[in-house]
Amino acid sequence: MIKAVLPGEYGKPRPCLVIQSDRLAKLDSVILCPLTSDIETDGPTRFAVAAGGEGGLMMESLVMVDKVTAVSRSRCREHIGRLDAAMMQQIDARLAFVVGLMG
Repeated sequence: MIKAVLPGEYGKPRPCLVIQSDRLAKLDSVILCPLTSDIETDGPTRFAVAAGGEGGLMMESLVMVDKVTAVSRSRCREHIGRLDAAMMQQIDARLAFVVGLMG
């Protein structure tokens, strides 16, 4: 997880989950899923992450898997944490649902 400045965010860095393969590290851009602290919008395209722990979040948040975006690496800020393999498997399943790879 990193903080990144997304288009339309008025320069305010927000937590984001990097979903791009490490094999694409030489690209000028990075693919992200932004996070929100508005936990009322839970659903099949959102994934809850608790505050603290390995994720490095200050408050409970949702990964917005339905808001995948690519940004220039220059918009990426500090590394704040990571999700474990089990969590990433759940993110992968939601990504497959969002892009139509599963029903």
